[in-house]
Amino acid sequence: LKGSELAEGHINRKWKGRVVFGGNNVQDEFGLAATFPEAGSGASFASASKLLDAVSMIEGNIGQQSDAPAAYTQSEMYEQDIEGDETETYVQLPEWQWNDAMRTAHAETGRRPVCMLLRSLYGHPSDGLFWERKYKQVVRTAGFKEMIGWECLFLHETYKVILSVYVDDFKMAGTRSGVEKAWKAITGPNKISVR
Repeated sequence: LKGSELAEGHINRKWKGRVVFGGNNVQDEFGLAATFPEAGSGASFASASKLLDAVSMIEGNIGQQSDAPAAYTQSEMYEQDIEGDETETYVQLPEWQWNDAMRTAHAETGRRPVCMLLRSLYGHPSDGLFWERKYKQVVRTAGFKEMIGWECLFLHETYKVILSVYVDDFKMAGTRSGVEKAWKAITGPNKISVR
């Protein structure tokens, strides 16, 4: 905005929003409360972050931090029941998201249209598990190995880098060239998007 516009009371605002899965209103195909397989995700430790800070202070080393925007939507949506069968999740879109075909179908049938959920959404009972599976697959493919007893830490022996992951926060420490190579190895198309 120009100075005169600011003087007239115009304020430049930045808004942030999040689309969430309505986990409090989940039904199966019969209208009953839906159940999901047990899900868990790895723990992270404050001591791991402190360890990376210490490693980054060793002469010749650096430390860098990044986050994965919209982390859960970076992971594909899939669910298996106890027999190993895939269980699909469908969501009802709010009316303002309906296209013309959905409006027509609703007018003809009286039923609200649904769409199959292809990406994990914040609020889904298994969102953390899907995201953890995604980033662990990416870091393992890049050559990182999980550190025993530290579910959130990964070591890349060739690059001489340690990586800590706490939900969508990635923290890395090691040699400058190793850290640069490691970021390239885990980010990009079909990998992890970070900023």
